[in-house]
Amino acid sequence: KIALSVSNDLINWNLLNSNIFKSLKLPNWCIKGQCYPNIIETIEMDLLLFFAGNRYGRDGFGVFKISDFKELI
Repeated sequence: KIALSVSNDLINWNLLNSNIFKSLKLPNWCIKGQCYPNIIETIEMDLLLFFAGNRYGRDGFGVFKISDFKELI
């Protein structure tokens, strides 16, 4: 599962959410696991979370648009 943590100094971390997808109904290709998260910011200032699904991405690869940071906490 993909979690969300924040840090002011990159040494000490605060866990904000242990499973960012807990309130979503996930499709079958990623219901058993998500891994290798990577967030990028687009020119339009949107945040996109790319991640691999079940079996380390063998079953699929996803993109999640993060329109509001608070929706993950």
